Amino acid sequence: MKDDDDSTHTITIQFHKRAQLLASMLNSDSIAVFTNMDSLTVFADYRIPQLFRHLGIIKYSEYLSAVSTLCTGLVDKQQEIKNGSPEEVEIRAATIYASELLRACLEERLKSDLDSSQTVQMTNARLDYYLWSKAVDLAENDIDTKDKIKPFHRCRCIYY
Repeated sequence: MKDDDDSTHTITIQFHKRAQLLASMLNSDSIAVFTNMDSLTVFADYRIPQLFRHLGIIKYSEYLSAVSTLCTGLVDKQQEIKNGSPEEVEIRAATIYASELLRACLEERLKSDLDSSQTVQMTNARLDYYLWSKAVDLAENDIDTKDKIKPFHRCRCIYY
């Protein structure tokens, strides 16, 4: 099975979304105990970028968004993006980067709300669960947003 990575450029970017998700699930169900859960990233797929785009955290290029009728707008026109393409890799990488910034801010805020004897760790697994759930809720259940939220990127692959 091919790795969940992109090595078409000068560096290789490895996502390993399913492996990280498995480790997180095993850990949360106490089937296995991992002491380095803080080294996981969010599980970059399609819903969190959709949410981040809706909230203005990330912005797609004109090639990906249909900001005018002259633009290709692959995502907004629900056209497939090739797995491993620069566009797909950039969407996933931007999602991980933005999530890490958000996680660090949340952890600092939580620490400032607690006294010094308490410890807090905001893991990316916990953040991913919240963000993914929120994205699904906004896209499928929220009457105010489900018709307004832009579509997620389409990418046919086995990695997410």
